[in-house]
Amino acid sequence: MKPISMTYSLSDQDFSSTKSLGIFNVATRLLENLAKQACFKNLTVLSNSSLKNILKLPSGVAIQDYDKAVASRLGRIFWDQIGAYEAARDSGNEWLFLPKGFASFFRKPSSFKLATYVYDAAHEFYQTNYPGAMPWFECRYFNTCLRATLRYSDVIFTDSDFAKNELLRLACEFKLKEPYVVTAGIGFSRIEEDGGTKSDSLLFLTSAWPHKLTEKGLSFVERWQRKSGFSGSIKLVGSLPPGMSVSRYIGW
Repeated sequence: MKPISMTYSLSDQDFSSTKSLGIFNVATRLLENLAKQACFKNLTVLSNSSLKNILKLPSGVAIQDYDKAVASRLGRIFWDQIGAYEAARDSGNEWLFLPKGFASFFRKPSSFKLATYVYDAAHEFYQTNYPGAMPWFECRYFNTCLRATLRYSDVIFTDSDFAKNELLRLACEFKLKEPYVVTAGIGFSRIEEDGGTKSDSLLFLTSAWPHKLTEKGLSFVERWQRKSGFSGSIKLVGSLPPGMSVSRYIGW
């Protein structure tokens, strides 16, 4: 196998301000596992200072900090459209990997090949099914980035066959050449047993966003609680859909 030189873009990731901890975790854990592989002759990470104590990378990995990518919304847009591509060009590596999947529609990849990781087509889904639930500018911007991703990526990784089929469907609707999409999953780190005692509690992550189906999920948990006789505590972390309350549930 030919050794690979790759630039991995994480500069737009910040734990304290991310809208998706899932994407943050996948992007950082995927990098840590890629960095352990012997197939890389050169790996350059585009990072920022907030990630210094989070990333666990081998000493040979080159890390370049670009804090302006997370300093403001305009900084993030500039990074998406211009900054990441300029840094990738300057690195001289063969590949640029965008683990958040938003390719530039302002610039085409020229001196490097493009790999992306796309988790879903949420903004297209909202524009179609929940018009007005997300800011129109945000939907328009990320949908345009998704088109660029489908058009210019040499390879697209995604987390499920469902997401893969959605990307292929959208490429067809956009009248683009069918992209090369690989289902890679999301479990890149082995979970170590801590040897502790089992807690008599359940943690449930909630969200007010309609596509998270929090209300349906909580109804499943309530039914399981009644049928199983579970008497421990159920702890909710996150937000609830408008008008929803958990005050009637026992132990929640």
